[in-house]
Amino acid sequence: MISSRSFGSTAQGEAVTRFRLQNAQGAYADILTFGATIQSFCMAGLDGRLLDVALGYDDVAGYEAGDAYLGAALGRYANRLCGASYVIDGETAAVSANEGGHTCLHGGFLGFHKHVWQADIQGDTLLLTRLSPHGEEGFTGDLSVQIAYTLTDDNALRIRYRAETTAPTVVNLSNHCYFNLNGQGRGDILGQVAQIMAEGYTETVPPMRTTGRILPLNATALDFATPKPFGRDIADPLLASTRGYDHNFVLRGAGLRRAAAVWCPQTGLALTLHTDAPGMQLYTANFLSATGKGGAAYGTHSAFCLEAQNFPDAPNHPAFPPAILRPGEVYQTETVYTLALAKEFPG
Repeated sequence: MISSRSFGSTAQGEAVTRFRLQNAQGAYADILTFGATIQSFCMAGLDGRLLDVALGYDDVAGYEAGDAYLGAALGRYANRLCGASYVIDGETAAVSANEGGHTCLHGGFLGFHKHVWQADIQGDTLLLTRLSPHGEEGFTGDLSVQIAYTLTDDNALRIRYRAETTAPTVVNLSNHCYFNLNGQGRGDILGQVAQIMAEGYTETVPPMRTTGRILPLNATALDFATPKPFGRDIADPLLASTRGYDHNFVLRGAGLRRAAAVWCPQTGLALTLHTDAPGMQLYTANFLSATGKGGAAYGTHSAFCLEAQNFPDAPNHPAFPPAILRPGEVYQTETVYTLALAKEFPG
């Protein structure tokens, strides 16, 4: 079932709508037309209390002023384009350098997260669309984008991305939902237990510059092959420059497959990520400082993000998965976040 209500207006007077996707079990996800944002994701814990596990804001003004991408759709290129540029067919496109004056992060100053999307309900699916015009943040081509949200009766929030372009461009779409399985605003996530099905990670050097090398995970703080709490190795010297996890994992396998899982012993809630993307950025809110829903204080390590996507800076590294979209081609990818109750880490 999908219902809707007004969520106010932007500073420019654009109306924003909140859509609630609710299933037969009573779980629900709230999606905003502003930024195609996941505002809430709620399910009952072991004690029967309904828990909202997604960080967010209570009003549009919070999202307009916020710089942490809480729950937002990311594009045109999620993660980083180093040098704030890419080359296609010998032509260099300079894009917004919104991080440090040398990197394009999550699509630029006014990426997909700062725009109001058009909405359409198609059965049990909410379809959000927008046209990103040629030259927006410096990107080439008119890009038509669709994001489809569906909440199933087994508590799976399914996100399907689709894009087409009028000129060669780069595309990498994702979502930046911040999760805390103890409930949003209820402490840190250092005791929550994670597993990641990965075979390596893409190396970065300060300041978050991708080198193009893929490094092994074995015997490092980035090894989540065996489930472990986020906090076990978060102070490791390997993570010092990022103050925690902010790394792209090279996922095992191909097609829609289980890529990661996180479990909270206190609430019994488990979140499983399935995706067909080649990579996943794990971020543990290392620099987060905000006041969120209900006045909740969001601080360092108060949430984790599982951002399924292509590799950072892929257009500038030929050995990475392709990130160029041409006219006549269709970009498609899928991410599924599933909530469940578990008395131990789900196998």
